[in-house]
Amino acid sequence: MRSQKLFPPFLSILLILFPASFASAEAEDWGTPYDIFFERNDLEPEYSRSENGEEKRSVTIPNQTRIDQTRKDGKVSTMASDITEHGAVLCAREIYINVKTALDNCEDLDYPAAQKGLETALQEIEKFVLENSIIPVSREDIEADDKRRNTAFRDQFPDNQPRICKAELGEESLRFMEHIAQRIENMSHDEFKNEIDKMLSVPRLPVLNPCL
Repeated sequence: MRSQKLFPPFLSILLILFPASFASAEAEDWGTPYDIFFERNDLEPEYSRSENGEEKRSVTIPNQTRIDQTRKDGKVSTMASDITEHGAVLCAREIYINVKTALDNCEDLDYPAAQKGLETALQEIEKFVLENSIIPVSREDIEADDKRRNTAFRDQFPDNQPRICKAELGEESLRFMEHIAQRIENMSHDEFKNEIDKMLSVPRLPVLNPCL
């Protein structure tokens, strides 16, 4: 039995090599797209530095996003977390696109309503990402990501053979995706649409955290 490959995360949010000294963390850019939030007069960023030279800063955009950054030896890592009650948009996209990839490729997964609903939902989510992402991303980037996922999934199967996923990958590896597909299948079109509309109702940074 083959083990299922992990899909690469969409638009990884671990950033950026930037050579700088601590000098005045409160006054300088860190060379990331998130610098603009630390410069806003209406926000109150927090800064700290440990004895080992690691610098930390955080800022909260009320009712939208919390941004936490760490810098050490010129490397900056970022974790942006959704603090609304509507959910992390990139987390939802990650789950939904993995489920749709399985439904598109597995002959033994039959959830036509979920497949159609996910296609529409992903179009709305991707529009939201294009309009709200602080990290430059284009529709071509999104399409290339979709293609990579499909290719990675199909590469798990012998050429020109039916993709019977439960037999090839094991039922356990598909359990979560099938659970999501079944849930959407059991919802009406309007119920699922309303759920997506609610998630996207507040313009904010599309982020991955918190994620299941």
